Amino acid sequence: MIRSYLKTALRFLLKNKTFSFINIIGLAAGTLCCLYILLYVQDQYSYDKHHKDAKDIYRVVTSLQLPGDKHNNSTASPPIAPAMKRDFGEVLQYVRVVPAATLGAAKSLLRYKEKSFYEKDLLYVDSTFFNVFSYHFQNGNATKCLNEPYTVVLLKPVADKLFGTGDPVGKVITIDNAYGKHDFKVNGVVDESLGKSHIHAGMFITMNSGGLGDYVIKNNMWGGNNFTNSYIKLRPNASASVLEQKLPAFLNKYGADQMKQMGMTKQLHLQPITAIHVSPGYEIEISKTVSPSFLYILILIAVLIQVIACINFMNLSTARASKRAKEVGVRKVIGAGQADLIKQFLGESFLLSFIGVAIALPLLVLAIPYFNQITQADIHLAFFNDYRHG
Repeated sequence: MIRSYLKTALRFLLKNKTFSFINIIGLAAGTLCCLYILLYVQDQYSYDKHHKDAKDIYRVVTSLQLPGDKHNNSTASPPIAPAMKRDFGEVLQYVRVVPAATLGAAKSLLRYKEKSFYEKDLLYVDSTFFNVFSYHFQNGNATKCLNEPYTVVLLKPVADKLFGTGDPVGKVITIDNAYGKHDFKVNGVVDESLGKSHIHAGMFITMNSGGLGDYVIKNNMWGGNNFTNSYIKLRPNASASVLEQKLPAFLNKYGADQMKQMGMTKQLHLQPITAIHVSPGYEIEISKTVSPSFLYILILIAVLIQVIACINFMNLSTARASKRAKEVGVRKVIGAGQADLIKQFLGESFLLSFIGVAIALPLLVLAIPYFNQITQADIHLAFFNDYRHG
């Protein structure tokens, strides 16, 4: 019976090619746009969720109030994160991240033998960086790669430009920027295949490398110098809200005199790492954020596009119904009941819908690179992601 309905529906579609083409293309185009928008929204909410124990990682953010001036900073003073690990048993580990451009090194010149080029995305990080954040190591090992002074981990595109297909681990490169000219040993190469992060860099330099790193390590300013991106990782089952309640007394203990001299009121808060990319409103962000309201609007647009495509489908089918009165009459004469007619017309609608969706999916695969250029995004279909994790 089902085969008969499908056969009849297919015969009708082939007989009415223009009607079928318009309906199928309308559904395919609407589904294509809807799916890409949903993928884009999903991508924006996916930031930093790939890190191991991501639910236990928090950024220390700062609210500052000076006479006639108020700031919400995504950063904190340099000594705060290390002191939190020292003072609070619930803090398992900390890491500080400082872009080289923070204090003037907008770009750095990289050299290896005869190759040289400028790189902008350079971060100074504590040696614990890869113990807190998860990256896929193509070369090297995450455990102790930044423990030695003047060591660096490269992002794969930067490593490829310097070394080609060879293994860079153990090789020495020269980095020349506003903080001086130094040799660095390459201890690892990572890629971002595990997932997207609000922290993006071409190079990760250990903080113990003089220059800006030395300034961060020796800095004892508890009131000012709020320029370090500071993160803590809590022990399993530790409560971030309980820890946050202890922070006013903690800050008073070390920084009360400095803040009083500066006429400053300061508060520390803990922000879940998975919320950073979709939490605008902080100053000195390490990367661009996106507003949740904007993403909600996109979801609404996706729903409206699909609804309009469905309404267009129904309108065309309704307009066609008057021309099928003779067919309906003939079918009734030869014994077709109301249920049979309903099944027939539903079969035709389901077949059209199935073909529309079946066309939309391969079109989406082909169109994603062009849509990514328009949206300046880097979206991949979920079922293609696994190959990048190998």
